[in-house]
Amino acid sequence: MMRTLSKDHREKKRGFISVPVRYTDLSRMPDEKEDATGEGTTADLSNKGLGLFSCKELDPGDVVEIECNYLWASPRQFTVKWCNRLKYDFFRLGLAEREEDKEPKSHPG
Repeated sequence: MMRTLSKDHREKKRGFISVPVRYTDLSRMPDEKEDATGEGTTADLSNKGLGLFSCKELDPGDVVEIECNYLWASPRQFTVKWCNRLKYDFFRLGLAEREEDKEPKSHPG
């Protein structure tokens, strides 16, 4: 069950949700393959983006592919909008869903 955050003044409402995810930083592939994958926990979710807790720092502009069977049937791609260090190796990230992934796919006909 998702709970709406009461003090959130965003245009798109986000709901609190905490589920495990796996991600791949596509911006680091294939050169830094070992550092490109990680695990995290969602913080919040909206129809435009996702909040994520991670032990790895990601750079704004990085494109990440997130796998979460609790939320989606297939992986989705997001762009890192910001990354805040909460502790030495613990980060809070703001991710925006990539628009091209949300557009319906046209089939050759």
